[in-house]
Amino acid sequence: MFRDRIEIKSPGGLPKGITADEYVNGDISCLRNPILGNVFFRMNYVEMFGTGVKRILFAYKDAKIKPKFEITDNVISVTLPIINNHYNVTEDEGKIINILENEGRLSSSKIAKNGGIYEIKNFKING
Repeated sequence: MFRDRIEIKSPGGLPKGITADEYVNGDISCLRNPILGNVFFRMNYVEMFGTGVKRILFAYKDAKIKPKFEITDNVISVTLPIINNHYNVTEDEGKIINILENEGRLSSSKIAKNGGIYEIKNFKING
């Protein structure tokens, strides 16, 4: 997380048979790990499979600065510009944002320790 953007990098390129244009337009999706996808779906971390890019594009449809997708054989990078500095977050989420803005990249355990938070995304942090 940065003050003006969020960068997400996913190791591994696109699945075979999917072009960069199809991916960036949200036209096609290929679930890489059906078991993990099903677990996240059942835990309500995702509402549907393969809707992320379309939802990103919709969220930025009226924005002057658009998301940036970079696709290589080895990594997919998505840069999401911050278009609204007003965060509608819980107290713990606010602590996390503040830590990231002031301290940069940290592991989830360091963020939890620095913020006095003992649970991130329902995964308990020992400490």
